Amino acid sequence: MRGDYFSDKFEYVQARFRLCDPSRGEECAPRDEILDIVKNRSLQIVYTDTFIDLNDPHDTVKVFVDDKTYL
Repeated sequence: MRGDYFSDKFEYVQARFRLCDPSRGEECAPRDEILDIVKNRSLQIVYTDTFIDLNDPHDTVKVFVDDKTYL
């Protein structure tokens, strides 16, 4: 992955979720129970990023948690 949403070039990971489907032979909890668990929930993806700080010759590589996540 590289860049961010506002970059000329960026790469991303896409994740999709679906409800369990008993018609496909899957063993599922009741639909209402599943919806009660997932409603009002969010998904947070946290990752670290780095940048080079030429103003700090003793510690040029800085690591930080990137919070620019679009869901």
